Amino acid sequence: MSKITIEQKQAELESNESMVMEYLALFNNGDHIVERKGNRFLIANQNLFASYILEVENRHITAILPNGYHKKQDRIKELKSQHYGETDFLNKINDFEEKWDIFYTSTDEIKSAIYENYIASPEKLNLDQFSIPVKASKATLLKTYAEIQKAINGDYVVRLHDAIISCSDVTGHPELYVTGIEEDLSSCKDANEIFKGEYNEFLRRYKYKESDTNIYRLTDISYDENGSITGIQRDFIPRLDQVV
Repeated sequence: MSKITIEQKQAELESNESMVMEYLALFNNGDHIVERKGNRFLIANQNLFASYILEVENRHITAILPNGYHKKQDRIKELKSQHYGETDFLNKINDFEEKWDIFYTSTDEIKSAIYENYIASPEKLNLDQFSIPVKASKATLLKTYAEIQKAINGDYVVRLHDAIISCSDVTGHPELYVTGIEEDLSSCKDANEIFKGEYNEFLRRYKYKESDTNIYRLTDISYDENGSITGIQRDFIPRLDQVV
């Protein structure tokens, strides 16, 4: 290992420790680091006679749950859920995320986090499962969402040119059918603009906006000889209470 690599690794370990210390300071409850092994930290609280392990990987803090399976729990996500509506504390969490740049930035990172949320939930794919911090271009986030919908539901998220909407009851009950010429999702407005925030908030911007964005979620698709795509329109991203 080169000298530069050793120095870089040492700097990363020290940065991770600083990050964990600032994370613990959010609570001011006596939790402190008692041991560090690589990117894992043994945390203890002398008042409560309790201990647990935190791990830092790719700027994300996870807790190693003591269930015998070494399951990891994203601490920032969990805190946001536990303290929902507590504005002051959530602002502290947001400041922490901003300082340490705790965002999912690549398609692979984002998909991995969403799949983990989906598998852990008994519900079908819904808006709540996209509650992760992201920082990426609009085109990347839309394409990633399209890949997730295709993998989980078999649905297509597409941008259509000259979309035509009609109603039919071929399936036994009225359905909206959308037909149009498929365009690349990266051709959407401000495709290269960087979005930084919760992924579900990004997706919410496209909900009920199909006529403005020309971006649809379709199922049971087919193509004709002219290259047009036709499919049944589905809710772009359902809320938990809308999942059927």
